[in-house]
Amino acid sequence: MVESLKELNKICQKPRYKEVGNWMARYLVRDAALPITWVLLHTPITANQVTAVSLVIGLGGSALFTLISPSWFFWGSFLLQLWYLLDHVDGQIARYRKSSSLTGRFFDFLTHHLIHGV
Repeated sequence: MVESLKELNKICQKPRYKEVGNWMARYLVRDAALPITWVLLHTPITANQVTAVSLVIGLGGSALFTLISPSWFFWGSFLLQLWYLLDHVDGQIARYRKSSSLTGRFFDFLTHHLIHGV
């Protein structure tokens, strides 16, 4: 059984998570990712699978910016925000399950650079 959100917060968050990183991560995304992490911990979904899904979502959001329309711009922005949220979920899952690996970190690092580059 997965712990409560309060206990999960102690296990899944990085040390000093409210002090490091950009303002959006510190004040919004890390806390918003926790309930999603809690739900996914009840499934066999791995951190690397979340990273793969986030990569597809991020690339899809970036692609929507090529379509000249305010509605496509909105959906592209929405998908990029979802990518950023899932980027925090994958780390929380890896920390909880103690499944952090060099391969997983590299995949996450590569995902960041692909999305930022696109």
